[in-house]
Amino acid sequence: YNKLSTNFAPLHLIFIIPNISEFFKIYSEITLSEPDLAEILGNSRLADSHKIRLIEKFEAENTMADNKALTLIGKMALEYTELKLSDSSISSILLKSSLKTNEKIKLFLNYSTFFDKEFITSFLNSLGGDYKHLNEKGPMPYFEKSEILINFFQLLKKEGKISKIKEKKDLIQVTTFRK
Repeated sequence: YNKLSTNFAPLHLIFIIPNISEFFKIYSEITLSEPDLAEILGNSRLADSHKIRLIEKFEAENTMADNKALTLIGKMALEYTELKLSDSSISSILLKSSLKTNEKIKLFLNYSTFFDKEFITSFLNSLGGDYKHLNEKGPMPYFEKSEILINFFQLLKKEGKISKIKEKKDLIQVTTFRK
């Protein structure tokens, strides 16, 4: 693998897919980069069970920061609850990946027991827009009504981040604490 990687990059990744069992046998002897991980995870020919195993092996030894890898891992975490990720990996996915806002919120809800108020503040800032305003005192933004958002706002209320949730036809109005 290392010789192929050095001399024939990015072709070395093509050989992993049909030889994944052999790759796992030598995994501890190689250095897999995040961009290489992202390329492997993005290959539709690799079975999801192998992707989960690879993510767990990689994540156990590395801190992740690559946007593409974080996004792919986030999508896998949404689809496969058996994928076990560390708190730091989930935090990185929520704050740095390119997942859509609703995907990030769904993932946040799946792992909500791991987060404190400080992280929730960072998470709302990373979502931007009206979500970011929920960290301020006074705003009363509206959001499109969905079951995921209702659950999200109920969690924020329980955590003391917002004061009220008002459901109106197709919208949800969220009230923050007064100034």
